[in-house]
Amino acid sequence: MTAANDMSGLKAAYDAAGGAKDRFGFIDIGLNPETRLPLGTGRIIWTAPGSVTVGFGDNRAFGGSNTSDFGIPAQLGGATVTIDGRPVVVNGRLR
Repeated sequence: MTAANDMSGLKAAYDAAGGAKDRFGFIDIGLNPETRLPLGTGRIIWTAPGSVTVGFGDNRAFGGSNTSDFGIPAQLGGATVTIDGRPVVVNGRLR
């Protein structure tokens, strides 16, 4: 892991964890047009239309089978997602 800022706490939690901590866990695409919270504020706004969040590690809360005492979500700003050749999110905007 690398970052522009100190992430020693995150790295320590990751290093101490066991299980499927390094496995892809989930992808979440925000679909709620009523969400008015701003993207890019450092907060993960799961429901905002066009927001794309990916997670690694434990994913049992989402019905997955990755078991770990570590999990982390990260929102991708301005992401583009294509499903079966059809753009669903383009530059962070829901189509």
